[in-house]
Amino acid sequence: MSKLQYLALGVLHRGRLYRNSIVSADGGNVIIRPFDGEVPQTIFVSGVVAVCASERLTDAHRRALTLRVQDAPLLDRAIMRVDRYLSANSLYLSDSSPEADVDTPVLLLLPRR
Repeated sequence: MSKLQYLALGVLHRGRLYRNSIVSADGGNVIIRPFDGEVPQTIFVSGVVAVCASERLTDAHRRALTLRVQDAPLLDRAIMRVDRYLSANSLYLSDSSPEADVDTPVLLLLPRR
């Protein structure tokens, strides 16, 4: 069975922005690569994919982040709002080494309207 992968206009992971990238999560590994051509069975997200720590992400966080993306007049503004929210609420994966990282990544899809 193949893992799901998403092509997004913006991917936020550990405080970094990856534009027009393909992202997938397989267990504890997050793979982000630049989009350089059509990839079969890739789901397009017209917006932002945020890589978050699943243990700290609540339904309230999901709703707040969705509103920040949908209410933003421009994609760049949406990315800035999501980045600030993720940082302020410690929702990014921790920056420790992969061996010590206990956070489980989850891909949060935040499409524009």
